[in-house]
Amino acid sequence: MRQFISILETVTPTLFHGSTILFTKGTVLRPQSGGYVDHPDAEPQHHMTEEILERFRPENCIPRSKAVFMVDNPDLIDYAGGYTDHIYEVEPRV
Repeated sequence: MRQFISILETVTPTLFHGSTILFTKGTVLRPQSGGYVDHPDAEPQHHMTEEILERFRPENCIPRSKAVFMVDNPDLIDYAGGYTDHIYEVEPRV
């Protein structure tokens, strides 16, 4: 049986972000100051969910309130809790 060896250090998948905001090309996305529940449409359940997730967040992970969310399939944005008004292909930078 053949064995395949990866010669690439990393392969970055194409990632997408959904928003209610219309951004211009080249916009750098940053976390919202109040997190994703700081949206006019956020309901009390959203706040409760975020509080629970933060309470059990592993120490080595950044808080969700300091993250920009992306998916590798634009059809999954809605399922991931994102907005589909405007969908952007994004390039993550550390």
